[in-house]
Amino acid sequence: MVSGKIKIDVKENGNNLIVQAEMPGVGKDDIEVSVDHNVLTISAEVSQYDADEENDRVVHSERYYGAVQRSISLPAEVSID
Repeated sequence: MVSGKIKIDVKENGNNLIVQAEMPGVGKDDIEVSVDHNVLTISAEVSQYDADEENDRVVHSERYYGAVQRSISLPAEVSID
């Protein structure tokens, strides 16, 4: 499950930037990555529901449901490759 904020680490290795994002509970196929000049955007749709039975009524939940997105400016213009 993902909280409202995606945690990101950006490392530089020669001419490459390596981005690691922490998004527990989100499948790889559910993550979208885009680059526009020097702005990197990572987004995902989180939809989990764990009711045990059809008639269960959630009284309290601390899980996050919905869309999450994080954009950061990179130190230079980059290619998605």
